[in-house]
Formats: sequence, structure tokens, C-alpha cells
Amino acid sequence: MFVGALERVMTDDEGNTVVSFVSRDRSAARATAQQAKELGECRITVSKETPRSLNANSYFHLLVNKIAAKTRASDDEVKKDMVLRYGAVLTGDDNGPIGLKLPAKNDPDAIYPYCKLFDTRTDNGVDFNCYVLYKRTHTLNTSEMARLIDGVVDEAKELGIETETPERIAKMKSLWKERESE
Repeated sequence: MFVGALERVMTDDEGNTVVSFVSRDRSAARATAQQAKELGECRITVSKETPRSLNANSYFHLLVNKIAAKTRASDDEVKKDMVLRYGAVLTGDDNGPIGLKLPAKNDPDAIYPYCKLFDTRTDNGVDFNCYVLYKRTHTLNTSEMARLIDGVVDEAKELGIETETPERIAKMKSLWKERESE
């Protein structure tokens, strides 16, 4: 599946209808075309591109998926890595960072997925790991989401993954800002 726009409809020399589309998402369009070629005759469905597809959080997840495929990592691994690199620290009412202190044998992911180890301590002979927590992506404010998207776009480009145009990314960020003010 890919996002595109109808380019033209024509008739070939044998009287068949030929329909062509234009897409900025080269890799997805080519993958879809290859799949259609392998299937031979197939059903093609067209649906309207909705503003949801312009949602910054959705775009973040799309790029995470593409990075995961390119690096052969899981979506969850890539998402966690991107959130810990470019996301925002979770803060409390006093605007101070929120963290966890767990016995070293415990996995923080069982409690919260976006934890970064920042210290190890021993208290009363027990080893502890200390983690700072990061916000879930849907809770980010405009500037936090912009930083996350910019970081993930840079990561995708470094891997040779096509990304949206700067104008389309700016539109996604502005829609995120509108969502935030609702």
C-alpha cells in the first residue's frame, strides 16, 4: 500500500485501460507494484487520504516501521531507541524528572517501556538500577514531538529511507500543535 495521486487513465493498443499513479513514497509504491506483478490479476482498492495520515505520531510510527525493516530490528526496539534518543523526559508536578529505582534483577520494561538507565547503586547490600522515564509519544507537546520527528527523519535519511518533504512534515507538526490546543 502507498499514498499517491492519480496521474492518468489511458487505453493501450489492445483496448485495455491503463491507470497510473504518482507517489512520493518510492519504496512503498515499488513494493506494491512488485507485489501486484507477482500476483498477476489482483483486486486494487483506493481510499481517500485522510488527515490522520498527516498525524505526526502516525508518521513517527511509519518511520519506526521502515527503520525496523531496514535494520532487521523489531518495531518495539526501534521505537524505544528513538523515544530514548529524541523524546522528552517524563516530569512530575514539580517539573522534575520521574524515575524508577529497581532491584537489578528486575526488568523495567515490565513496568514502563521508555526507561533509560542512569545509575547503579547498592543499598543495604542490594544492587539497584536507577532509570529516568520518558514520555509516551501521544503525550508529547508540539516542541517535543517536533524534536522526535526531526530526529527520526534524520535517522531514516541516514539509512537511505525516503521521508516526506519538509513542507509535509511542517504540516504534520502544525496539526500536532492544533491537537495540543484542543
